[in-house]
Amino acid sequence: MRTNMAEPVKKTLLLIGIVFFTTTLWLSLSSRAQSTRDPFSKWRPTHELAGVRYVGSSSCAQCHAALTAERQPNSMSRALEPVESCEILKASPRLNFRNGPYNYQIVRDGKQSLYTISNGLNSISEPVLYCFWPG
Repeated sequence: MRTNMAEPVKKTLLLIGIVFFTTTLWLSLSSRAQSTRDPFSKWRPTHELAGVRYVGSSSCAQCHAALTAERQPNSMSRALEPVESCEILKASPRLNFRNGPYNYQIVRDGKQSLYTISNGLNSISEPVLYCFWPG
């Protein structure tokens, strides 16, 4: 009997990607916790101006329709999405990965997902804000 190994491998790679992304995000945000800057300002292709906030790609598309139409089919434009609309996390409500003494887990609860790392004695949990799917 043959088993399909592609699905567990995909889930493991997805979990590793989410773990890496969430850990990087958490470290980035925690290192600037006392800062008054918008935590995502370095991720945007804009310079931060006092009192000015990023309004999203749909607002930009109103004036730059040709560029938007050209870039929308690109998979990179769809690689990062809010966790509440993330199909991968909806389809897999409980993801687990173990590496040595550490257990990594993402659990879906309604429209939210909670990421937890534990070594059996201590644990830390943070909500997942974005879902990264490079496919």
